[in-house]
Amino acid sequence: MSRMCNEPSGARHTWMMSALFVCLLATSTSSAETARFPDHWIDGTTPSEPAFQVHSFSKGTWIVRQSLSSHFEAPFLFVLEGEKEALLLDTGAPADVSVREMVDGLIGDLPLVVTHTHAHGDHVAGDSQFLGRPNTRIVGHSSQEVASFFGIDSWPTGLAVFDLGERELTVIPIPGHEPSSIAIFDAMTGLLLTGDTFYPGRLYVSDADEYRASIDRLVRFTGNREIAWILGTHIEMSRQPGVDFPPGAPQHPNERELQLTRDHLLELQASLESMPGRMERAVRDHFIVVPIQ
Repeated sequence: MSRMCNEPSGARHTWMMSALFVCLLATSTSSAETARFPDHWIDGTTPSEPAFQVHSFSKGTWIVRQSLSSHFEAPFLFVLEGEKEALLLDTGAPADVSVREMVDGLIGDLPLVVTHTHAHGDHVAGDSQFLGRPNTRIVGHSSQEVASFFGIDSWPTGLAVFDLGERELTVIPIPGHEPSSIAIFDAMTGLLLTGDTFYPGRLYVSDADEYRASIDRLVRFTGNREIAWILGTHIEMSRQPGVDFPPGAPQHPNERELQLTRDHLLELQASLESMPGRMERAVRDHFIVVPIQ
């Protein structure tokens, strides 16, 4: 079951009293039992919608959605907490909302790494809020800076393991949507976080060759690992197969769920293989391939 966050007190939880946030917290103490999604993401259809919806997927794992009312991109952010430090994946879209207040409310004064699925503005706009935060490292936006920080020797074919303390994340370069795009696999939850490279919506491809190689790389990576869900950073598809919301739509009624599976990834790979020459727009039930080169 989930409940609204309106009762904790103390410095760590004062943010919960703000009208900016709504939380969905699972009550079980078992990570396996609490690994679940909310029944409904904020989608612009509710008056006075909060700026963020913070969902506790499992212990130490939060999925955050920025509201369509604060920015039309409505990106998802992810907070992963280990024993030594936490990682924030993406800092949101341009808007007058406090990403840092939300994150500090979840992890307190735990050391933090701020990194990004890629360098587009709707995923890095909140970076400046973390400048001056104690024990905080902010990863740069270029592929060279990302590779250097995580210790990826060969970009984009190499991998890196990043340890938060009893929680190892695998960092996978996946350029093609944007040069510094990465995916992160969290073995603890089985979540594969793929940014704008793969999500239920319009998959904008800026470099077709790099994108094909990245999807092939993800397929190989997931072939011998337990992947619970694949989570991107937007929802643009409705529940009607093949039908997306118009770009910039202020509301997403009857929105599709966020989570995808490896079968969907294989479907994307097959779609790309079906057009070995010039990549063309391809509409599928759960995503749309959109070449922009």
